[in-house]
Amino acid sequence: MQVHEKLYIGGEWVAPAGTDVIEVISPHSEEIVGRVPEGTTADIDRAVAAARTAFDEGEWPRMSPEDRIAAVQRFSDIYAARMMDMAQVITTEMGSPISFSQLAQSPAPWMMLNSFIAEAQKYPWEEERTGMLGTPVIVRSEGVGVVGAIVPWNVPQFVTMSKLAPALLSGSTIVIKPSPETPLDAMLMAELLDEAGIPKGVVSVIPAGREVGEHLVRHRGVDKIAFTGSTAAGRTIASICGEQLKRVSLELGGKSAAIILDDADIPATMEGLKFASLMNNGQACVAQTRILASRKNYATVVDALAEAVSGMTIGDPDDPTTEIGPLVAERQQLHYTALTQHLSTADPQVSTRLAQLAGSVPHVVTDPAARAAQGLSMLAQQVTRESFVLAYADVFQVIAAIGVGMFVWLTVLAWRATKRQAADRVTVVATTVAPSP
Repeated sequence: MQVHEKLYIGGEWVAPAGTDVIEVISPHSEEIVGRVPEGTTADIDRAVAAARTAFDEGEWPRMSPEDRIAAVQRFSDIYAARMMDMAQVITTEMGSPISFSQLAQSPAPWMMLNSFIAEAQKYPWEEERTGMLGTPVIVRSEGVGVVGAIVPWNVPQFVTMSKLAPALLSGSTIVIKPSPETPLDAMLMAELLDEAGIPKGVVSVIPAGREVGEHLVRHRGVDKIAFTGSTAAGRTIASICGEQLKRVSLELGGKSAAIILDDADIPATMEGLKFASLMNNGQACVAQTRILASRKNYATVVDALAEAVSGMTIGDPDDPTTEIGPLVAERQQLHYTALTQHLSTADPQVSTRLAQLAGSVPHVVTDPAARAAQGLSMLAQQVTRESFVLAYADVFQVIAAIGVGMFVWLTVLAWRATKRQAADRVTVVATTVAPSP
């Protein structure tokens, strides 16, 4: 079991202000696998004060961009050496299949970090331009100040890196509040930052719940909030930042749509959707969990989807052969169990296929070996009010109506007509490369 008794505040491991702890529960075994201090508002105050001092008076924002890039590169090199350790930690704390963690949970953040480093190396941090009166002016890009970053539990390192990397490279300082479900990866990351020699005050990591997160958002010493999470929480954060005229960036919600055209290769599409819809146990904002098929093809798609998912391997997330592991927490399990109860009023065909698929697998289980079968409820999610298989009459009306990203499964030939409708919001997934006419 991983036990941390101190918090990483201002680049130092210090005793927390409070005595409460966060116990990390394995979603597979329901055993305690980790324990960290639970951050308080006093810890946030201390972290913001350290970040404020480091930005206003410290060396980090006053370093040359080249020196900051070199420091972040050291962090990248250390991160690369511990990448598989990070993958294992995330699998342990939130149940992501180890195959997915080793593919995406830790490599993707590292690749993102390197992409930001590459951008920083070519970015014009200071340039001379001609002013409106013909005189030369100097334009200098500087860090925003103190950043408050709030990240979710589903892809914790990936989202953290999307905020941490640009903050560090720009010369900003940052206070990170990881989700209470996934504090262990954040603590490991703090160890790597410390090993890389990031200066004191620049980074703090405070695992805590929503109330402490709101204190971070409202803190007058924070110049910008970067949040990834639910739309409802995003509205509250946007309102608070609006009142304070505080900079804010929001990445909210999810539920990407998969539009299946009639000419798509159905077996190939289903094979693709197994990953696209159920990656990370279906707990991904980019997961294609709204599946749209034409009325003509609706029954075929529903049957094919149920058959494809029924063949997936469900089990222990530490097993490399597992494709679907457990949901992250009991509240998620209860939520999806409630959704499956709506099946009695859903499409009879869908209800029948789900009943056949679920068989005798319970949705509330006590046997650790069977607990991962909670992943089956993700299929139920696809046909209920939140995520589902829908029938459409006109694909162009569907594309026009969906205001977020979507994926169209079709042949390349069919795309020539479709792409003219909403190419800026559509990703094409060609199941068959059709010849040119």
